[in-house]
Amino acid sequence: MDHVKIRFSSMRFQKVIDSLSEDQKGFVVKHGLQNLMGVRKFSIPIPLLEWVMGQVITDSSEFKHRGKSFKLTTYFVEQIIGIPSGDIPIILGNCAKKKSNTSVQSNSALLPGSKVSIRDAVAKLCAEHDENSFIRLFMLVSLSTIICPTTQNFINTNYLPYLMDISEIKKYDWYNHVLSYLLSEVKKYQGFISSKDDGQIYVGSCLPLIAIAYMDFLDFSSDYANHHNISYKVPRFCNVSSADFSFVATVDRNLKNPGRPSFGVLPFRNLSATPYFKLQPKAPVDSGPSFQVTPSIQELINKHCDSLKTDVSDVIVRQGPKAYSDFSTQVYPVFLNRLSLLSTEIFSFKESGQYVHHDNTSGNLNLNSTLEGFHLFHKEKPQIHDWPDPVFSDSDTSIQSPISIVEEQQEFSATAHDAETSTEPPDKNSNACSDFIDLITPAKACATEHEDTNFIEPLEKICPADVSQARTPTDPVPMTLNSDHLTHEIEIENNVGPKWKTRMGSSTIDKKKRKKRAAIPFDDDNLDIKIKLTNEMEQSYIKYVRLDHISVNDDEPSPTFISIFGFNCSYKNFCLSLQPRGQVLDDLMAVYVQFFNQDHKQNSESRFQRNKVAFTPYLVGKLMMDHKTYIPESNESELTRINEEMDIANADMLLFPMNFNGHWIMICINYLDKKIQFIDPATRVFSAETALPENTMKYVTDNLVQNFQRTCKVAQIFDRDLQQYSFTVPQCPKHSASAFQKFDSGIFTMMFMEYWNGSLFKTMGHAEADNFRKYVAFKMMNSAFNEKALNQDQTLSTEEKE
Repeated sequence: MDHVKIRFSSMRFQKVIDSLSEDQKGFVVKHGLQNLMGVRKFSIPIPLLEWVMGQVITDSSEFKHRGKSFKLTTYFVEQIIGIPSGDIPIILGNCAKKKSNTSVQSNSALLPGSKVSIRDAVAKLCAEHDENSFIRLFMLVSLSTIICPTTQNFINTNYLPYLMDISEIKKYDWYNHVLSYLLSEVKKYQGFISSKDDGQIYVGSCLPLIAIAYMDFLDFSSDYANHHNISYKVPRFCNVSSADFSFVATVDRNLKNPGRPSFGVLPFRNLSATPYFKLQPKAPVDSGPSFQVTPSIQELINKHCDSLKTDVSDVIVRQGPKAYSDFSTQVYPVFLNRLSLLSTEIFSFKESGQYVHHDNTSGNLNLNSTLEGFHLFHKEKPQIHDWPDPVFSDSDTSIQSPISIVEEQQEFSATAHDAETSTEPPDKNSNACSDFIDLITPAKACATEHEDTNFIEPLEKICPADVSQARTPTDPVPMTLNSDHLTHEIEIENNVGPKWKTRMGSSTIDKKKRKKRAAIPFDDDNLDIKIKLTNEMEQSYIKYVRLDHISVNDDEPSPTFISIFGFNCSYKNFCLSLQPRGQVLDDLMAVYVQFFNQDHKQNSESRFQRNKVAFTPYLVGKLMMDHKTYIPESNESELTRINEEMDIANADMLLFPMNFNGHWIMICINYLDKKIQFIDPATRVFSAETALPENTMKYVTDNLVQNFQRTCKVAQIFDRDLQQYSFTVPQCPKHSASAFQKFDSGIFTMMFMEYWNGSLFKTMGHAEADNFRKYVAFKMMNSAFNEKALNQDQTLSTEEKE
């Protein structure tokens, strides 16, 4: 069953456009909104849309799936929607404070805060022929149907203060507003699917935007070039069709996953081959003294340039379509061979005495220094990613190798990484090897048309020295020298490349963890838990937990009280979980996990601290499935998102709280000690450390560890053999089995997460559990991460934990 229900409707908006009169269409064009008139109806398969939403890292505004990624920017919004935008921010929460033209507002048929259905707004729009009122209504209908639709079937009149003066509409930052709202709604969806296996949720915003962007990055050239023709013209809203998305959902589906439909099998094109490649104006270059190439040398260059064109054409004719699918492999030896022949002929020409050397001060090319660079190409064939730096004389700084000449300083996206060195491009007209550029520029010109740019990526692979160009999947990973060892330094690339996030070699990590293991975690005077409660904390606990401050009718759902990163806890469940003798429920534990992770993420790390990552009971429940039937791809996207936030691979301890019929236990994957630890706060039975049967304990642990390991491998987080870790059941503080205190297992589990270091527990009992209840209730209610916080500006001073 589909989880997502959306209000986005291009079909409804097309009907609006088709019903406009000529004078109304003239108003639309006059105010720069003519691109909206070209929107045609299209639909996206919901499974494809949900899958793409699941791969978005909202905090970094980035799509990531294994080795493929692209960053969502405001330029994507511009290319897809195509409406005018400025730089004045749009903050709907402050719209009531925004000054507006009262005279215009009084004549308006709508007022901020009024409730008008989209159907009624469309009827008023079609009957309106006053320019100001029409444009105002047109923007409201556009925002409510395709640009920023909400979850309700009403127009959003909160936009009215930004539409009162229609001449100012284009000055507001619509691109940032659309993107921010989109990411917030995607995060809401991700929290929903992480906490529920079924059910439906209404999601607002322009969700098709990310599906369109994903489709535009897919590379169909290898196997599906002639199966379906997708137009890449902009704005994209006016040039996509339902058939496009049906084609994508068919050819990109991962048929190896028998569960819910998943996708992502096709490779990505380079950013420069998509509609989202933005050409940046070149900064003026101080080229210094110009130089002249001797006519005889220029003749040799021209001859070999012509030969190179012929060589490349022969390869294309000989290989056919295969040449475009793997262009870099086909053209690399041709290009290298031609350079070798050119350098050899220049060298022979010099040795023959026909070349007269000119001093650098005259501006001519210094051939002696240049030949050293040419012979580097002639002696050995370097890897494509590792072209040697050209060797020129110190005084001649304006010369570049043929490879660096064809580079363009472009800003690909925020996911592209800076190279170690950068060379400013010289003036092409004055460069001795400028003719080589003619071989490349036709391809770059194609990138602006977005129709047939399949070979632009391979050409850029030939020239990887571009400071903003990400490496390709086939490029060897650079080596970084460490004081102890040589280690691979692997980064997440722009569109392609490995997704392993490990930034340190294994020996460095092991050395770091040895220091942590050797450090004394607690001194003798620091074994007791001390929680300082202020009067404000005590009063807040009584008001919101003990006295049931928020009254709700029995026939109404309890309102959301804690909302952290898409995970919600209702007020009713908040009180039931944290009141005395209360049983911690799954949704309260889930929001606590979010709070715990963010709190520990902000702590400065030392050898005495443990880098911990906790997982929600919802994810833990999915990982507890029988490993024989478990599908790793089912939780791949969720683990990917967590890893982007918390860096799972470099954590010291991974914490998995789980609920067995109201009784909480915790499993810990302890990287420091290489142990799998099963922690149960229940009172011992027959001297056992856990109240659970041994076969149940082992079955649950084995499933969780195996499934977690397999999912991390599929998501390319790490590839460790956790099965080799030893299994232990460490001694831990226990709660009482009395009728008044037997439900404290959830609070004890929270305290284990907070105070346990992997080998030693601090002293804790029911008195500490009571204080911890009050402390964590206050902290979560007033956390800056809580979207429903009672007072976001509230600060704490003396109540910190020790």
